[in-house]
Amino acid sequence: MDDMDSEDAPEVADPVEALNASVDRPEGPWVMPREYDIGGVRWFSDASRELARALHPLLAQVTREELAEGPPPQTEGAPLPEEASSLYRPMAIRHEWTVSIEDVAAFNRDQFLADLYALADSMGGQMVRGMLSTSPP
Repeated sequence: MDDMDSEDAPEVADPVEALNASVDRPEGPWVMPREYDIGGVRWFSDASRELARALHPLLAQVTREELAEGPPPQTEGAPLPEEASSLYRPMAIRHEWTVSIEDVAAFNRDQFLADLYALADSMGGQMVRGMLSTSPP
């Protein structure tokens, strides 16, 4: 008789419980691992930005530079700092996204992609208008 058949064999722990014990997680169920959350936010940000650039050719022609740290937010109507480029133009971009709980529960990808398209179009249009505006922000 091998050890697996023995009544004295140690009980195998539940793999989910073992995972939860190995990581600092609150008691009770958790929705998703943190790395999924980070990856999802990155994907969403990249997808909306690239879709906006594809929908708005003028926006696509503007080169992008990644900054480790941007300028501090300006209060509305306050003058820009002296060191700011004359080409720097702060823009407020706003889009309201309303989600149907039924679509979320049904994993309705088509509706999600349609909403993502609307967000990208709205965001890109506001950015192009802001770039072409002759009045201060």
